[in-house]
Amino acid sequence: MPCYEQRIYSVVFQAGNRALLLETLDRMKLEHITSEVGKIEIVGKGITLDLQTERAEVIDGRQSLLNTIKQEYSFSAIRKVAKRNGWRVNVKDKATQSYAGTMSKM
Repeated sequence: MPCYEQRIYSVVFQAGNRALLLETLDRMKLEHITSEVGKIEIVGKGITLDLQTERAEVIDGRQSLLNTIKQEYSFSAIRKVAKRNGWRVNVKDKATQSYAGTMSKM
């Protein structure tokens, strides 16, 4: 009988705002299933986010997608704070959406 082995990595994933994370996943067009205990499974991608333990489990080969989710969540938080404070976000690199630039009052 063939043996099936799949490596799963557990990494830190801190997302303090569940609603913002869900909005980010929707904007990225990633289908997800949420549970009442704080877990979010990205359907068909081999990624499970546990907001209570602040950990993510990801199968081998999907780490780059998890990193993209982390980046997009961070960018969403920056945009939200900027909007709330009436700031304009100056994007340094439009190709990578890097926010290493400056924020200024509108």
